[in-house]
Amino acid sequence: MPLRTGEGASEDIAVMARQLFQWAKRDPKMKILPSVERELVIQALKETSGNQLHAARLLGITRATLRKRVEKFGIQRELNIT
Repeated sequence: MPLRTGEGASEDIAVMARQLFQWAKRDPKMKILPSVERELVIQALKETSGNQLHAARLLGITRATLRKRVEKFGIQRELNIT
């Protein structure tokens, strides 16, 4: 499936957000924002082969904020980047 940009991407994100919200309604223990944030950090690090500066840029945050998130979520430095 090709990646969409602009308005199409915004629509895709809105659909995903609605799905996540529905899952959270069914499982009150689910913490959506931290779970999604952790996965985004992991994906950005994988995409950039562990380069924290580039990963932070992809996420629209500073490198310092990325490092705080890595620590907060217990993301291992040895994360198998593939």
